[in-house]
Amino acid sequence: MSSSNIFNFVNEIVIECGVCNYVFPNFQAFVTHIEAHLIQEILAMEVSPIDGTKPFIKLLDKPILSNVFFDDHDDLDLSLKL
Repeated sequence: MSSSNIFNFVNEIVIECGVCNYVFPNFQAFVTHIEAHLIQEILAMEVSPIDGTKPFIKLLDKPILSNVFFDDHDDLDLSLKL
């Protein structure tokens, strides 16, 4: 590394992670680090007390009470027309 590169590195604005207080020399390294925090957060989701599964899709925790696509099943014609 030449002396000019060291000089430029020292004068760059450093960015600190608010989660783990790690300091980064550039924005790209910071973004990559934050993405790692997000992945860890997703993997550490709470386990459901009902069946022990992880709620990857939170909407599935709600029961499906009716079919929202077909309210009246009599209107659906499934006969084969030739």
